[in-house]
Amino acid sequence: MNTVEITKEELYNYLFNLETIGSGSFGIVKKIDDDTCAKIYYKDIYKFYKSADFTDLDQYIDILLSVKKPNTINEQEMYENNNKKLELLMQMGLIQKILNYRGYKLGVIMKYYKGFLDLYDASLILNKALIEIILKKIRKQLDIFISNNIFISDLSSSNILVNPDTLDIAFIDLDDIFTRYETDEYLMEKPLVKKRLLSDCNSRFKVISDSLLS
Repeated sequence: MNTVEITKEELYNYLFNLETIGSGSFGIVKKIDDDTCAKIYYKDIYKFYKSADFTDLDQYIDILLSVKKPNTINEQEMYENNNKKLELLMQMGLIQKILNYRGYKLGVIMKYYKGFLDLYDASLILNKALIEIILKKIRKQLDIFISNNIFISDLSSSNILVNPDTLDIAFIDLDDIFTRYETDEYLMEKPLVKKRLLSDCNSRFKVISDSLLS
């Protein structure tokens, strides 16, 4: 996996000196240039982000590392599972780098989709025929994810981007905890889990399709 250790100064620069292009409860997305952006997971270090004071950050990161170290077989499996998900997303070109600070994962580098709008905003300026083309592309890409055991639990118009000129699409936020990745072995052992995950993805896609075509 392409993991990069960043300095405190680099982390500060990502958080405070770059243009913000998106944010949520889990992280904040910053534009690096016309090709790349950084998503920094500020949830675990929110008090430092809020105050912009990194004086005690190193000590706090050491505490996080000791607390979040996998201690049980189940925790170890979850830790390894998340790493496999990130590695797979990287192989698919959806993540370029993983950013670590003192060994603690604090973000990822991704492609910046210049000229793209979220799906809902794009649908407001496109006709029904073009929306249908986009939905077919989304369904095809969603099936590719599913075939790789990636199940998007929070599929919505806000994490699907569209270029209204080219009709290209892009999925974002696949690195978060709401995107499930399961191994073939696990899904074979737990067929009901796969059935539930498939049903959830299909129903969420249907909601999006119905809302855009209504």
